[in-house]
Amino acid sequence: MYRKECPKEEDPNSPTKHQGYIKPNKLFKNLWIKLKIPKDLNILNTDGGQNLYNIQKLNNMEKEHLGSGGYIFICVKPNEINLLKIDGTKNMFNYTERSPLIEPETGHSSFFKEDDFNRQLEAERESTGYVGDDAQRIRDRNCKVLFAGELYYNVWNNDGTLIGSILFWNNRSGHFRTTSESPNKDALGLPTTPDLFVSWDVDGANQIQNNILNGWRDWSTSVGAKKFKKIKKKIKVKKVKTETLGSKSAQKFYTKSNHKHNSKTKKKLKKKSKSKSKSKSKSKSKFKK
Repeated sequence: MYRKECPKEEDPNSPTKHQGYIKPNKLFKNLWIKLKIPKDLNILNTDGGQNLYNIQKLNNMEKEHLGSGGYIFICVKPNEINLLKIDGTKNMFNYTERSPLIEPETGHSSFFKEDDFNRQLEAERESTGYVGDDAQRIRDRNCKVLFAGELYYNVWNNDGTLIGSILFWNNRSGHFRTTSESPNKDALGLPTTPDLFVSWDVDGANQIQNNILNGWRDWSTSVGAKKFKKIKKKIKVKKVKTETLGSKSAQKFYTKSNHKHNSKTKKKLKKKSKSKSKSKSKSKSKFKK
C-alpha cells in the first residue's frame, strides 16, 4: 500500500518561498498534462541496444507546453503522472530557458488550489506532534501526493517523424521532498534504473544528471543513433521491430506508415488486375473475329 505525502516546511513559523503556496498563472491553468502508464509510454528498441522511452503526448515542437524541456511532475494515483513544463528550451543539452507560459517561481504547489494545498500543509503540521504510524495515518487521511519530482524529455525530428525519449527523472521537489527510498517511486510505472532515475538524496546529483545528458549527446551522434534512423526508414515498408507497452492508439502510430504502404500496393495491384482483364477481353474479341 502506498503512503501519502504532505507538503513539507523546514520552519512552520517562517516557510520559505518555494515551500509556500505559489498561485498558478492563468495562462497555464490547463497546461498540466495527464499521463497514464503504461498506456502513454512506449519503449523503442534501437539496433544498438538503446531503449528510448517515448511519450507520444509530448512529441510536439510547436506548442510551448509540450516537446523538449524540463517538467515538474506529481503522482496522486498509481500509474498516473501529471506534468507541467517549466523549462522551455528546444535543446536537450541546455535547460536554462524558462517557459514563457509560467511565472518564474512556479512549483509543485501550483497543481492544487490554494485552499486544498493549505489543508494538506496543516495536516503535515499536525502530524509532527505524533510519531510512526500515528503520524502517517494523519497524512494518509488528509494528503494526496504519492511522489513528486522532475522529468527531462527530448523530442527530435527523425526523417520526418517526431520521436522523443525520457532522458531522466528524479525526486527533486522542494514542496514535498519525497525520498528516493520511498516505495511510492514504483507507483509511477516509470523505469527506475540508475541511467534513468537520479536520486536527489545523494551528493553530486546535479553532476550525475549532467553525465546522463553528456551520454545522450554522445549517443545522438553515434552509430547506434544512425542505425536507429535506418530502422525508422524501414518502418515505412516493413514490420516495426519495437516492444510496445501502449494501447491500440499507440500501436496505430507505429503501424500507420505500414498501412499507407499496404493501401498503396493494394491500389497498384487493383490497377494491374484491371489492365490485365482489359487486355484479355480485347484478345478474346479479336480471336472471335
